[in-house]
Amino acid sequence: MAKEAHLGSAQLAHTQLAHEVDVTDNQAFSVVSVQAMNALQDILFGSVAGIVGKVIEYPFDTVKVRLQSQPDHLPLRYTGPLDCFKQSLQHEGFAGLYRGVSAPLVGAAVETSSLFFSVRNVVQRREIFAYSGCSTILPKISTDPPFTPIPIHFP
Repeated sequence: MAKEAHLGSAQLAHTQLAHEVDVTDNQAFSVVSVQAMNALQDILFGSVAGIVGKVIEYPFDTVKVRLQSQPDHLPLRYTGPLDCFKQSLQHEGFAGLYRGVSAPLVGAAVETSSLFFSVRNVVQRREIFAYSGCSTILPKISTDPPFTPIPIHFP
């Protein structure tokens, strides 16, 4: 009977230890899964933001490029930005303003998602520095421009 009681308490201790390990593993998994979800959100939302920004900006860029690429020695095809926009819509339709947009869309999605991801990491590191006592160093590093002008004095 005493042997069974001893075996029961050993099993109970083993079960409690296994439960504690599982809780610790679950907490570590929870932290990792939260970080992974944050990274996925940054990538997704950054990609959407980049694509939306490029869709809004691209027709204006198309008009600008068409105006800049007019030859100097020939009569001007467009008299200004509104004329260029109007002629482009008349001759090519709305899709003409978006011709060649696929590569810039991919680029904008990658660029903005990496910015979103990077900003979150910088903010998290700043919080870590603040908690670790390095809060006096980080503001100096993060606010100084990477290229500080060097004064040159001429005689």
